[in-house]
Amino acid sequence: MFVENEKLRFEGLKVYERTLDYSDLVFECTRDFPENENLLVTDFRNSSVSIALFIAEGSGKSRLDFISDLKYAKDAIRRCLVFTTIARRRNYLDEAKEEDLRVKVLEISKMLSGFIASLHNRKGNNRPHQDYHSSSLAEHGSDQPADINTDVHTDFGDYSTDTDHDEDFSKNTELQ
Repeated sequence: MFVENEKLRFEGLKVYERTLDYSDLVFECTRDFPENENLLVTDFRNSSVSIALFIAEGSGKSRLDFISDLKYAKDAIRRCLVFTTIARRRNYLDEAKEEDLRVKVLEISKMLSGFIASLHNRKGNNRPHQDYHSSSLAEHGSDQPADINTDVHTDFGDYSTDTDHDEDFSKNTELQ
């Protein structure tokens, strides 16, 4: 039986939740693509799911490996942007759906950039689950890692407002 408080740490990440919402949107938007575009649909859907998978997989690794997986998630975001552009150019998406997909995935990218920057700035060892905790260090005034035995379900904070590390996104001109 599933118990609500028995979640893995990554399940408490807001960016993880947003990636699941984005993936649902991609699945919904691609449902009506032509049958002859099976490869485009499959690759677009797989890339959207890959964002969440890289977050989940990386969360169980060392801090440096987690950062690497978060960067792979950003690569999947770039693929999703290309698929969005292709789908729009082929008139499979209207302008409103294209905009919705772009806004959501760029928000996720900004959140990941902030999370990556936060992980880069953490002091301490490089063991799994010991390098990040419930939210930014500034909020807690501490650089001590969370106790992995007691801090099972956490909220890592919303990094969508971290513009210091993502200047290009304020202009919506390019993806880091």
